[in-house]
Amino acid sequence: MGRRFAVCLAAVLCATGLSAPQRANPDRIERLREWLSAVSRHEAGQQDDALFTVGAFSIGDVQTLMTDAQTLVTVIRNPRAMAFFLKSGKSLRQIQYTASELSALRDLAAIHRQREESDPLSSGKRGADNRLVKRAAMLEGDVAMMSAKSDAPYAGAVPLTAFRVRVPIADGQSLGINEQPMHWDIARKMLDLVLPDPSKDEMVKSWYRATTAYMQREQEHDGQHADRARELFPHDADIMFLNGALHETFAGPRIQNAMRTTKEPPGFSFDIGSVQSELRFAENYLDRSLVANPDFVEARLRLGRVMGLLGRHDRAAVELRTVVDKAADDPLLSYHAAMFLGVEEEALGYFDAARTAYERALTLYPRAQSPQIALSHLAWRSRGKEAALDALRPVFDREDDGLDPDDPWWTYHTMAGQRADEWLAGLTALVPRPEKP
Repeated sequence: MGRRFAVCLAAVLCATGLSAPQRANPDRIERLREWLSAVSRHEAGQQDDALFTVGAFSIGDVQTLMTDAQTLVTVIRNPRAMAFFLKSGKSLRQIQYTASELSALRDLAAIHRQREESDPLSSGKRGADNRLVKRAAMLEGDVAMMSAKSDAPYAGAVPLTAFRVRVPIADGQSLGINEQPMHWDIARKMLDLVLPDPSKDEMVKSWYRATTAYMQREQEHDGQHADRARELFPHDADIMFLNGALHETFAGPRIQNAMRTTKEPPGFSFDIGSVQSELRFAENYLDRSLVANPDFVEARLRLGRVMGLLGRHDRAAVELRTVVDKAADDPLLSYHAAMFLGVEEEALGYFDAARTAYERALTLYPRAQSPQIALSHLAWRSRGKEAALDALRPVFDREDDGLDPDDPWWTYHTMAGQRADEWLAGLTALVPRPEKP
């Protein structure tokens, strides 16, 4: 039975939910009040009551909340504001509130300002403003990562209403399309409101780096999330690396095959290109990662792999030989470098060098089946069928089934996110603590 993989592709209609929700929601102010209280109480990185409160909001509530949270920040910063707009594509779209809703919004904003003014942790108006949006982003990101997935089968969206869909994939086949709450989208919108400029803020950069790594590790592939990270931080080596890894994943057969079997909702696009176009995107971002950090060995590993997949075997082999030399103390990187180098040496006709590379990988992980299969394929090409069978015999002769679930080959695409927990933990030091009761 073939090994099963599960990935999800997440994206948002139009421009990441920039159009105002149209669904009637008489409880919108109460939901906003609950949300603001949860933001003030939430302990970053913890599954606390604040997280469960927001995680229980319905998909419709979260859609409305995305607009109302931005309006609330506007009113907090400008109490005299009378009209509220959101971008919808290249135009502005006005948000409509009843007189009672607007009065309640102003009351909420006044309560928040009073609380912040009396808090000794607030460092002036701007510090208070940023504290709210940063803590809101942490809460929404934690809900997206840590609460139970509250997907619902996609049944069509109200026109002009932002929404998010999730596509589970197994064995390269789509398992359907589910609508999902827009918690990631709210988090991004909150960080867009950081003053004076989110692209100059260390917490914003750390949040995007950690959450993009988390998505890669968990195979929750969200192209718009990675795009926004790249737009804000185009010279950050880690963010460029994660963008490259994502597009390398998009070029793989699991994603490409699933996209051919997925019927996109009307007006919606996953924005995943052909194998060649995705590989070129990956090459570009990995190149930029190495410009920012020439000693980034894993970025060079992936660049060599991508170049090989693009058919530039000479250049790929040069990059991968460099990785083999520099990654001697890292068995995981050394294993992948040896395997990919073997592929390139084989493509160039250097069969002895290819054999040496595959044998090096087998030495690093003696129970891994992938080097054995590669050696068998190489033997078939150079010496025929009997030699190929002989190369596989050690696998067949094992007492178990010959498969090693810890073979690093299975986890190559998730490996790019291996520092996610470390980076997420580091975020807590950059976010203000919750208010004391």
